[in-house]
Amino acid sequence: MSGYYNGYRRRGYGRGYGGRSYGGYRGRGYNNNGGYRNRKKRTGAKMGVNENSGRPYITGWNVSRRYGMRKFIANPTDLMATTKNGKERQQWVCNVEMDGGMTKRTVTGFYDESSKKLYMPDLNMVASINAPNGGYWGQIKSRR
Repeated sequence: MSGYYNGYRRRGYGRGYGGRSYGGYRGRGYNNNGGYRNRKKRTGAKMGVNENSGRPYITGWNVSRRYGMRKFIANPTDLMATTKNGKERQQWVCNVEMDGGMTKRTVTGFYDESSKKLYMPDLNMVASINAPNGGYWGQIKSRR
């Protein structure tokens, strides 16, 4: 019977070569007790109002393996911009910190009042304060 398994031992249900698990019921998202655990939050964005000047601002953060911790704060200007579709968007100034504050960059953002989203075309990123669970600041997802 030793030739039946070609030298490999059977490891049981849900196990692959060498006893490694390749998914199944106890795959990603499940803790040791069998209950589902929430994913770690990696992005966030919120809007506030400056107490001294009364002007709005948007802050956001993003954590990724590739870029590490990134943060931004955006303030409105008095300028308006028109998109290719003919929509009017307010122009904002965004101060972005990358690499844990080692690199600072100032980019232009465009705030869409109807969708409450701040677009940063230079970074190919969008901040949405209406996203569930505390907002979103990340890559612009293109529709195909």
